[in-house]
Amino acid sequence: MFWSHDGTPQDIYHVALYLGDDRIIEAPRTGAVVKVASLWIMGVPSYYGRP
Repeated sequence: MFWSHDGTPQDIYHVALYLGDDRIIEAPRTGAVVKVASLWIMGVPSYYGRP
C-alpha cells in the first residue's frame, strides 16, 4: 500500500503491508514502533502493489 500527497509515484510519503481483513502493518514515522492498524488510518491508499 502506498500513499501519495498528489497522486504521483514521486510524491509517495507512506508505505504499509496489507495483512487482510482491512488491517495493515506500518510504522507511523521513522523510529516509531511498527504496529498493526486499520487500512483506512491514512485515508484511501493512492497505489497498491503485489509481488
